[in-house]
Amino acid sequence: MGGRGLLDIKSRNEAIDLMWLKSYLTFNTNRPQWALVADAIMAINLPKSESSSNKEIKQSIFLQN
Repeated sequence: MGGRGLLDIKSRNEAIDLMWLKSYLTFNTNRPQWALVADAIMAINLPKSESSSNKEIKQSIFLQN
């Protein structure tokens, strides 16, 4: 609708966040190294009440059903 050609920063940041999430949720051989590190950090910092959880669930919270 016209305007001054300025970027919508809020929408741009949301799009960047979605692209990060998309790459994090890639569960194939192309998964980025940072996603594996994030999974390991989350697994290490699980509460003690979750220590008996399945190992695969600890690797990624998105694998839960």
